[in-house]
Amino acid sequence: MAGRNDELHARERGPVDRRNEPAAVDLLDLACSLIHCRVVEEGRQQVLYPVDHEEGGEVAENRVREPRLALTVEDYRHALALYRDVLGLPVIQAWDEPTGSGAVLEAGRATLELLSVEQAELIDRLEVGERVARPVRVAFEVEDSAATAEALVAGGAELLGGPVVTPWSHRNVRLRMPDGPQLTLFTVLDESG
Repeated sequence: MAGRNDELHARERGPVDRRNEPAAVDLLDLACSLIHCRVVEEGRQQVLYPVDHEEGGEVAENRVREPRLALTVEDYRHALALYRDVLGLPVIQAWDEPTGSGAVLEAGRATLELLSVEQAELIDRLEVGERVARPVRVAFEVEDSAATAEALVAGGAELLGGPVVTPWSHRNVRLRMPDGPQLTLFTVLDESG
């Protein structure tokens, strides 16, 4: 939506009449004015990127090349089978040495979601009915969260809650992986649900 970026530049030319626009537009503008950012369209999402004031207002460069979550598990072979074979994450590097074994699996584009304690509690109540997560919970967007959860449960994961449709139109299922973290599987629903 190039129009959103045009609106950001329009601030320099004067006020924009937003009386007929949804409140989300005003919230994005407010957020950008408070934290000095720019809205960039990336697929289905609008992403806020910080603006580097020392570089003439250009979008600041992301210095992270690859976010990687490292999980230590007691039953490595079982965990590898669940993530690789059931969840479908391809192995891009693996090793099996006398000092230990490991694998790096491709998990798509990563994001870091920061939540207030109150938001984490809300998500736990929606997905499980009570506060159960630790500070780190892994979430994967999948095509069919309910079917993927059934397959993971058949492979040894524990179902904690769901499927449930969230107020933000995701179908979420919460699991506890064997020897691993709590996992949220979510499917973004279309308008028809």
